[in-house]
Amino acid sequence: TSEFEGYSGVLNVSGSWGALGGGGVPTISKQLFQVTTAQSIFILTAGVNPQDANYVNIFIDGVYQNSGTYTVATATGVTTVTLNTNAPVGTSVEIISTT
Repeated sequence: TSEFEGYSGVLNVSGSWGALGGGGVPTISKQLFQVTTAQSIFILTAGVNPQDANYVNIFIDGVYQNSGTYTVATATGVTTVTLNTNAPVGTSVEIISTT
């Protein structure tokens, strides 16, 4: 099979092989925002709901932003990324998230 398996039981006595937990392929989503007015709040596309800030990478004009410079919150299926300071007008904010 294409799953990762493990053996449960006593070898050569009793037990069986079976799929281990986890699995599945993560989905990586990339969203690009053009900043036309100073803003710190960015709403991700519906259905893109990373677990927390550890699953989000942010770049402003190609420069990586440390995860301590923003927060990620999901409510009723909508994820909002909030920067600690406004992104400057004229920059592009790229948000890459893994779900």
